[in-house]
Amino acid sequence: MEYGLVLWWLVAYLALMAVGMPLSAAVFPRLADRGAGFALPVALALVWVVVYLVGHLSLTAGLWASLAVLALAAGLATYRGVEFDRRRYGEVAVVFTLAFFLLVAVRAVDPAVHPAGGEKFLDFGLLNSILRADSLPPEDMWFAGQPVEYYYGGHLLAAVLTRITGTAPRYAYNLALAGFYATLVTAAYGLAGSIAASREGFRVRAGAFGAFFVGFASNLSTVGRATLWLVPGPVKEPLAGLLGVELEGVVASGPGAFSYWSASRVIDGTINEFPLFAWLNGDLHAHMMSTPFVLLVAGLLFSYFRTPAAERARRLVLVFGLVPPLAGLLAVVNTWSFPTVGGLVFLTLALAPADPASLFGDVEAKLPDEGLGHELARHGLALAGAVAVTALGALWSLPFWLGTASGRSVAFFPDRSSMGGLLLVHGAFLLVFALYLSRHAVPILDRDHVDEVAVMLALGVVLAWGGASAPVVALLGPVLLVGWILLRTQLGSAVASSVPGVDPGAEAVSDGGAVAEGPDGSTADAPRSDSDAGSAGEGVTDHLR
Repeated sequence: MEYGLVLWWLVAYLALMAVGMPLSAAVFPRLADRGAGFALPVALALVWVVVYLVGHLSLTAGLWASLAVLALAAGLATYRGVEFDRRRYGEVAVVFTLAFFLLVAVRAVDPAVHPAGGEKFLDFGLLNSILRADSLPPEDMWFAGQPVEYYYGGHLLAAVLTRITGTAPRYAYNLALAGFYATLVTAAYGLAGSIAASREGFRVRAGAFGAFFVGFASNLSTVGRATLWLVPGPVKEPLAGLLGVELEGVVASGPGAFSYWSASRVIDGTINEFPLFAWLNGDLHAHMMSTPFVLLVAGLLFSYFRTPAAERARRLVLVFGLVPPLAGLLAVVNTWSFPTVGGLVFLTLALAPADPASLFGDVEAKLPDEGLGHELARHGLALAGAVAVTALGALWSLPFWLGTASGRSVAFFPDRSSMGGLLLVHGAFLLVFALYLSRHAVPILDRDHVDEVAVMLALGVVLAWGGASAPVVALLGPVLLVGWILLRTQLGSAVASSVPGVDPGAEAVSDGGAVAEGPDGSTADAPRSDSDAGSAGEGVTDHLR
C-alpha cells in the first residue's frame, strides 16, 4: 500500500474541510454542529460548480478559479465574523478519518480496476478521459473525437482532486472512492445529529446512528437468507416463496456459500444496492458519488423547514439560491438523482411550518386561510416551487443537457415488486419509521381527534386493499399517510405540545436553534449549546399550525 499517498489525500480532504468550515457555518448558523458535518460537501460543491462552468473554456483555468473562489468565500465569511469552531472541526475530522481509513482498508484487499463484477473499467476510463482533456466535455474513450454522453460530474470532481494532489490515476481512483464514502458518512453524522438536537435528542448518539444506517447498514437480505437456512425444511420452502427468495446459496448451503452480491439483487429485474454494497464493490460510480450532495440538499431544506415565516429573505436564498446549483451539480454527477431534488423541495415547501405562499409576496393574502382550499393551494404552490427549483437546476447544468446528457429514457417495469422483496429491501427502515410514528400518534388518538383517526383508518383500508395488486402502496402508503396527517392536522399540534419544554404558541426556529430572549422582551436567534443533547430554548416549538 502507498501509505504516503493515503496520508497525503487525507490531509487534502481535511484541508478542504477546514476551508469549508466558515462557509458551512455561514449557511447553517444554528445547526447543532454549526454545519461542520457539511463543511467538506460545501467546499467540494463550490469547487465543482466553478470548475464545471469555467471548465468548458479551460479545465486548468477552472481549477485555479475554483480554488481562488473557495479561498475568497471562506475569507469573506471569516471577515464577517464567522468563527472557526475547532471542537466541531475536530469531531467531524475524526468521523471522516475513521470512515476514510475503513474504505482504504477494504479497497486494499482488492484494489484492481477490472472489467468484471461492476463498472470499474468505465469509471477509470472516464477519470482518465477528463485528466487528458483541456476543456469540457471530455472525449468519449470508446469513440475518439466525440464527446462523452454520460453523467460524468463525479468523475470530474475526482479528476480535480487528482490534479490538486498530483497523484497518478491508478492510485487516485481508490483514494477518491474512499473520500466520497467518508464525505457521505460525515454528512450523515452531521445531519442526523442536528435533527436529533432540534428535537431534544442526543446529538452525538443520533449522529452515530445516522452514520451507521447510511454508511454501514445493509438490507435484510443476508439476515433473511441465513434465517431461512436455520428453519426446518417443511417451513423453509413456503417461507422462501413468500419472501421471493430462491432456495440456493446461503439458504441451501449455509454461511459458507455467502456472496455479498446476492444482497443487491433481491427484487426480480431490479438492482437493490445499498451504500455499503456499492462501496464494497469498489465502483467509482455516479450513484455513489452523488450521495453526499443529496444529503447536502437535505440539510439546506431542513434549514428551510426550521426557518420562521418572518425570515422570508433567508428562506428564499435557501430554496431558490442555494438548492438550484446543487440540483445542477447532481444532474451532471448522477442524472437519476436530479428529480430527487424536486421531490425534496416539494415535501419541504408543502409540510414546513411556514406557508409557501409567504414566499411569493401578496399571493398569501389572496388564498383561502383554512380548509381544503388552503391545503390544495399550499400543495399547489409547493409543486410550483419544486418545478421552479428543478428548472433553475437545469439552467445551472445547461451545457450538460445540450450536449452530453445520456439518451436513456424512463420506463415502467413490466412486473410489480413483491411484498416479500420490498420487506427484505426496506423492512428495517420502515420498522424504524413505523415505531416512531406510532410513538407520537397513539398517545393522542382521543375523542378530540375522531375525524382525523377516521380518515386515517379509511384511507389505510383503501391502501391495504390496493396493495393486493401493488404491494408498495400497501407497505409505504400508510406510513406516508400517517406522517402527512401528523404534520398537517391538529395531530401535529398535539405532537408538538407533548414534547417537554416546548411552547406550542411560539415560532419555529431555523436550523434547530434556540430563541434567546432579550431584556426588552425581543427575541433573537442563538446557536445551540455544544452539549450532546439539544437543549430546548425557551419558546422553541415543532408545531405546524
